[in-house]
Amino acid sequence: MAKVINMPKMGEAMEEGQIVSWMYEEGQTVEKGEPLFEIMTDKSTMEFPCPESGTLLKILVECNEDYDCGTPICIIGAAGEDISDLI
Repeated sequence: MAKVINMPKMGEAMEEGQIVSWMYEEGQTVEKGEPLFEIMTDKSTMEFPCPESGTLLKILVECNEDYDCGTPICIIGAAGEDISDLI
């Protein structure tokens, strides 16, 4: 089952962040714990570990734009899975 990944809250004071770069492209296989993207907060830039293994089905946000914590940023699931109800 596909899972929506939201903008993480990397600290108590963090309210928004930016995806600096994605480590994978849509359609590529991702592994839990491997870096999924680089995130920039008001304090630093760091790699964010992938919370699920599967296929990166859809990237929902643009790089270098501010997004509130909790904003859907991508969808991970099984290759070919229908995600139309999640977009």
